[in-house]
Amino acid sequence: MTRPAQHLLMALAFDVYWTLVVMLRERGLLIWLTLAIFAWLRLPAASRPPALLLAAAGCGLDACWALAGLIDFRGDSLLPLWM
Repeated sequence: MTRPAQHLLMALAFDVYWTLVVMLRERGLLIWLTLAIFAWLRLPAASRPPALLLAAAGCGLDACWALAGLIDFRGDSLLPLWM
């Protein structure tokens, strides 16, 4: 498979994944956790730390947006677990 085809496939897979996350939210937590662990294990060992830092940066950015009032969720926590 060529590099552009791999990028297209990854982009499409992420779009499908995120659409399902938003549609199912809390009802799919076990699915999301399983898929995240599977994706983590499929990464080469050298790519895991940067991927973890990128995920942490995304969580931090979402938390900043929530604290700034740009996004708002109902509930007791700052961000829902599915996010």
